[in-house]
Amino acid sequence: MLYSLTGFAKEKNQPVPLCDDALSCEKKQSCAQTPITKLDYQQRGSFCEGVYLRNLAASEFEVVGLAYYPLRYQVENKENLDIFWQQPQPSSAKTLLKIRATALDNKRYRMDTHLPLAKQMFSLPVKVLQALHQKKVQHISDIGITTWFLRSSPRGLKEKVYLPVHAHQGKTQQAENLTLKIRFNSELTDLYYRITQENERRWKVVQSYQPLQLGYYPAKNAFSIPLQGLNEAGLYRIDIRVKQESRRPAAHRVLVLIP
Repeated sequence: MLYSLTGFAKEKNQPVPLCDDALSCEKKQSCAQTPITKLDYQQRGSFCEGVYLRNLAASEFEVVGLAYYPLRYQVENKENLDIFWQQPQPSSAKTLLKIRATALDNKRYRMDTHLPLAKQMFSLPVKVLQALHQKKVQHISDIGITTWFLRSSPRGLKEKVYLPVHAHQGKTQQAENLTLKIRFNSELTDLYYRITQENERRWKVVQSYQPLQLGYYPAKNAFSIPLQGLNEAGLYRIDIRVKQESRRPAAHRVLVLIP
């Protein structure tokens, strides 16, 4: 590998919070009069999960899924949703992997946790997802799963590197279609993407820019980019260019590591 892996803690021995403070109302005075129910976003043992109560100041661009699709998840199935990833080599045993599940259908559900990279699996109980469905609070028809760690770039900056995952309930055949799911806070008029691979500190083009060709790109909807050609182990960069009404074209990039 041409880069180093780092954990999420800023200092040695500093505990890493499980919950996202931007979503939790448990300790915020601004939410003091809002009752905390069993389905609200809160810590549940080794992870945080639930429905967040406040509108988020959403970023313009968000990665909401990197997995082999279709995900084998059914709300009627009571088995845990098992999330698997492959540990890259070499990597430090202390490196933490951030794991996040997000509702993709404009619902306010999220799950956050982190584990050492070497664990290679996280098992999510589906009690909250089932309760949301049964109580008709929210029908979570589709979820996205992302896992990432931090790397030190050649310039010394911390960057997210995403790892693809398999996710399913019980024993089932592994899905094979690696897909990147992204979301924008504003409506787009067009979206182009390309795939490059790191090769001796340079980026080799695997797939040139091409349009996603959806025709309609509404705000806050998740769009799927098929990641074809990621056959070799290595670090890939997904370059994304978007056009919006009355705005200058914008560019984003996503780093993906295939172990």
